[in-house]
Amino acid sequence: MERISYKCNKCKYRFSRKADIKFSVCPYCGTGNCVEIDTGDTASRILDEVSKYERMD
Repeated sequence: MERISYKCNKCKYRFSRKADIKFSVCPYCGTGNCVEIDTGDTASRILDEVSKYERMD
């Protein structure tokens, strides 16, 4: 079963759930309608990718 990564916009908690489970409340802080899919494009990941390209030159 595929898992989807989510994050809470209020408390910044990151978690994953099976794709067939639908919800709108953060399991950590309990706030409703603040959870969205986490794309994973964090600044540290982007900088790591850029540094890989710089080493190739």
